[in-house]
Amino acid sequence: MSSQHDHPRGAKSRRQFLKLASGIALIPLVNISSVSAEDKKLIPLMESDPQAQALKYVATQEKAQSMPGYKAGSKCDNCLHFVAGTNGCNIFPGRSVDPDGWCAVWAPKPS
Repeated sequence: MSSQHDHPRGAKSRRQFLKLASGIALIPLVNISSVSAEDKKLIPLMESDPQAQALKYVATQEKAQSMPGYKAGSKCDNCLHFVAGTNGCNIFPGRSVDPDGWCAVWAPKPS
């Protein structure tokens, strides 16, 4: 019979390494996006934009409340991806978002 203890010792550490490496690989992409949002004149993101529709972006809290996955109080202004000062968003490079908006990629800012 096989058990969980039959796995080689390094299997868990390999899994952890792969998770860490894949996360680290994305860091340059996030930095590029935030620089782009700060350096360019941003174009307002429209709800009709294909990427906005794919990520369920809405510009108001009233619309957000009816979206699957929405949690009360979550909005662009308090999202990890929001770029204060320009209303930019690292998820939508080159676009500005409404601070009261919301999308399915919303993640809380660290406190």
